[in-house]
Amino acid sequence: MEIFCPTCREGYRIPCMRVPKTSRMVMCNSCGTAWKQFFGAEPNFIASALDQSVETQREVRRPIYSKAVLQVLREEAALEAKLRA
Repeated sequence: MEIFCPTCREGYRIPCMRVPKTSRMVMCNSCGTAWKQFFGAEPNFIASALDQSVETQREVRRPIYSKAVLQVLREEAALEAKLRA
Protein backbone atom coordinates (compact mmCIF):
# COMPACT_ATOMS: atom_id res chain seq x y z
CA MET A 1 0.00 0.00 0.00
CA GLU A 2 1.19 3.51 -0.69
CA ILE A 3 0.36 6.60 1.34
CA PHE A 4 1.24 10.19 0.49
CA CYS A 5 1.90 13.26 2.60
CA PRO A 6 -0.93 15.77 2.05
CA THR A 7 1.53 18.70 2.23
CA CYS A 8 4.63 17.80 0.24
CA ARG A 9 3.25 14.72 -1.61
CA GLU A 10 6.14 12.50 -0.47
CA GLY A 11 5.15 8.87 -0.97
CA TYR A 12 5.64 5.96 1.42
CA ARG A 13 5.17 2.25 0.75
CA ILE A 14 3.82 -0.01 3.46
CA PRO A 15 4.15 -3.80 3.05
CA CYS A 16 0.71 -5.45 2.86
CA MET A 17 1.39 -7.52 5.99
CA ARG A 18 2.14 -4.36 8.02
CA VAL A 19 -0.92 -2.30 7.07
CA PRO A 20 -2.94 -1.67 10.26
CA LYS A 21 -6.67 -2.35 10.43
CA THR A 22 -7.46 0.98 12.08
CA SER A 23 -6.50 4.58 11.39
CA ARG A 24 -3.16 5.87 12.64
CA MET A 25 -1.39 9.15 13.06
CA VAL A 26 1.57 9.22 10.69
CA MET A 27 4.32 11.78 10.18
CA CYS A 28 6.16 12.74 7.01
CA ASN A 29 9.93 12.38 7.29
CA SER A 30 10.46 15.06 4.64
CA CYS A 31 8.40 18.00 5.90
CA GLY A 32 7.26 16.92 9.39
CA THR A 33 3.52 17.10 8.65
CA ALA A 34 1.40 14.76 10.79
CA TRP A 35 -1.97 13.46 9.60
CA LYS A 36 -4.49 10.74 10.39
CA GLN A 37 -4.23 8.00 7.77
CA PHE A 38 -7.24 5.73 7.35
CA PHE A 39 -6.69 2.02 6.69
CA GLY A 40 -8.92 -1.02 6.32
CA ALA A 41 -12.52 -0.90 7.51
CA GLU A 42 -12.63 2.80 8.44
CA PRO A 43 -13.81 5.43 5.97
CA ASN A 44 -11.35 5.45 3.11
CA PHE A 45 -12.60 8.56 1.35
CA ILE A 46 -9.80 10.80 2.62
CA ALA A 47 -7.02 8.40 1.63
CA SER A 48 -8.55 7.79 -1.80
CA ALA A 49 -9.01 11.53 -2.36
CA LEU A 50 -5.35 12.12 -1.52
CA ASP A 51 -4.26 9.29 -3.81
CA GLN A 52 -6.26 10.74 -6.70
CA SER A 53 -4.91 14.25 -6.20
CA VAL A 54 -1.34 12.96 -5.96
CA GLU A 55 -1.71 11.03 -9.21
CA THR A 56 -3.02 14.07 -11.03
CA GLN A 57 -0.25 16.30 -9.67
CA ARG A 58 2.62 13.86 -10.20
CA GLU A 59 3.00 14.01 -13.93
CA VAL A 60 5.98 12.39 -15.54
CA ARG A 61 8.41 15.09 -16.53
CA ARG A 62 11.31 14.25 -18.79
CA PRO A 63 14.47 16.03 -17.74
CA ILE A 64 16.18 18.21 -20.29
CA TYR A 65 19.86 17.36 -20.72
CA SER A 66 22.51 18.95 -22.89
CA LYS A 67 23.96 16.98 -25.80
CA ALA A 68 27.21 16.46 -23.91
CA VAL A 69 25.41 14.95 -20.92
CA LEU A 70 23.33 12.71 -23.17
CA GLN A 71 26.49 11.46 -24.88
CA VAL A 72 28.07 10.57 -21.52
CA LEU A 73 24.88 8.80 -20.41
CA ARG A 74 24.77 6.80 -23.65
CA GLU A 75 28.43 5.81 -23.23
CA GLU A 76 27.82 4.75 -19.64
CA ALA A 77 24.75 2.72 -20.63
CA ALA A 78 26.70 0.98 -23.40
CA LEU A 79 29.57 0.19 -21.03
CA GLU A 80 27.15 -1.14 -18.42
CA ALA A 81 25.38 -3.32 -20.98
CA LYS A 82 28.72 -4.67 -22.19
CA LEU A 83 29.83 -5.49 -18.63
CA ARG A 84 26.56 -7.26 -17.83
CA ALA A 85 26.63 -9.37 -21.00
